[in-house]
Amino acid sequence: MAVVCIIASFGYTTHAYNKVFQSELSLWHHAVDRAPALSLTHNNLGNVYWSMGLREQAHAEFQLADQLNRYFNFPHKGLVYHNLGLYLAYEQRNYTRALDYFKKAKTYHHGNPKIWYQAARMQAALGDYAATTDDLTQALTYWPHNADLHYLKAFVHLRMDRCADAIDASQAALTIDSDHKDALAVLAQGYYCQGNPAKAIDYWTYYIEKEPRSLHGLLALVELNGLNGDEGGVKRYLNRLYALGKGRSLQQILALAKREKALSPYVPDEARINDAAVRLNGERP
Repeated sequence: MAVVCIIASFGYTTHAYNKVFQSELSLWHHAVDRAPALSLTHNNLGNVYWSMGLREQAHAEFQLADQLNRYFNFPHKGLVYHNLGLYLAYEQRNYTRALDYFKKAKTYHHGNPKIWYQAARMQAALGDYAATTDDLTQALTYWPHNADLHYLKAFVHLRMDRCADAIDASQAALTIDSDHKDALAVLAQGYYCQGNPAKAIDYWTYYIEKEPRSLHGLLALVELNGLNGDEGGVKRYLNRLYALGKGRSLQQILALAKREKALSPYVPDEARINDAAVRLNGERP
């Protein structure tokens, strides 16, 4: 509604509207041109850039929205803080600063479950599982059917080696959203945690069908097939890793995966993966 109000105020005809609405990018570029002093237009243009994978351009728009500090209401300001937190968390991996922004976002937009989720996720990334659990308990009273919140609850259980609880919470997330890939990864690791590698392989294989370019999923399958002595499985998933890595060595691929270890349900066991590769190739990769 805010989009229509902003553009309608410029007095455009229906024909002009159609040209503006050809794409979200052209829409918000147009809105910024017409209302350059409004934080909302810059934030929403930043959202489009973010969805396109243009993270630096997105960040520049989020920063400008914050600097302008001209909002229609407090929730809009909360969304800008949320977006600045996303950049810090997922581009800079600065979880401490990201948490600060998500906390500020909650102050201005208390009723947004995505903000609660991101704030709790940063606490988990920083290893503060007690604070994460407290926030999730409160959030789930507001949004009991939110799959992301149940997934994060499962993630915390997994990190605390509560295998059965991790399985239960991940299944709760998947009951709400059967395509929740992160919950599927926790479920796979939950079974591995319980000492059931065969079932873990089944769920990681299902995960890879949904996320064929996941380094963590492929590494998990190399590790698990190596533990099971399945050289065919090790070879199959190593070959997929090398193809995905585009000339990178296994050590370089492992280094890339380690960058996400604070947020990933699966943390590669480098020794086991290297041993599986050595048994297959006869030499250290």
